[in-house]
Amino acid sequence: MITNKIDVEVTAEKEAQVIQCIKDGRAQLDFLVGLSKKEIRRLAKLGSPYLEFTNRVRAHAAKFPGYLPQQVTVDMYNRDFKASESVHRILAEVKSFAKDLEDTLLVLKSEIYQTSRLYYKAVQAAGRAGDKDADRIATDLSAHYMKKIPASTEPVEESGAAKSANPQG
Repeated sequence: MITNKIDVEVTAEKEAQVIQCIKDGRAQLDFLVGLSKKEIRRLAKLGSPYLEFTNRVRAHAAKFPGYLPQQVTVDMYNRDFKASESVHRILAEVKSFAKDLEDTLLVLKSEIYQTSRLYYKAVQAAGRAGDKDADRIATDLSAHYMKKIPASTEPVEESGAAKSANPQG
C-alpha cells in the first residue's frame, strides 16, 4: 500500500521565489569563488587538527604583529577568521537545507515510482482480462523492461471505449 507522505503543489511562483532567495544569498556573498580540482589540490587545507594551531597563531599575532608577512595586517588576518566562521555557519545551514531537499526528492520519486508500478500492474491485469486499451498500454510500458526495445516517448492513445469510460478525457 502506498502512503503518500508528501502531497503538495509547488507553484511556479513559489519555486521562483526560493530560487531567487538562493540567488540573493549568492549575491550577498559576492566574494565566493569557484575552484577547479587542480586548484583545490594546491591549497593548504585547514583541518580539525590544525584549528588549535591557527587559534594560537592568531592570539600571538595580535600581541606580536611584526612577525606576520609584510602584506598581511592583523586586521586582515582577523577578518579572514571571522569570515571563515560566518561562511562555515552559512554552509552548515545550506547543507542542512540541501539534505532536506534531497530527502524530500527521494520520497517524492519513490511515491511516483510506486504509483507507476501499481498502475502498470493494474493495466496488465486489465489487459489479461481482455481490455484492449489496457493491453496496448501494458505492452507499451513493458518496453521499459526490455533492453532491446526502446520505450516510446508518447503515451498510448485512447480508443473510443476508453475515452467514454474516462470522465476527465
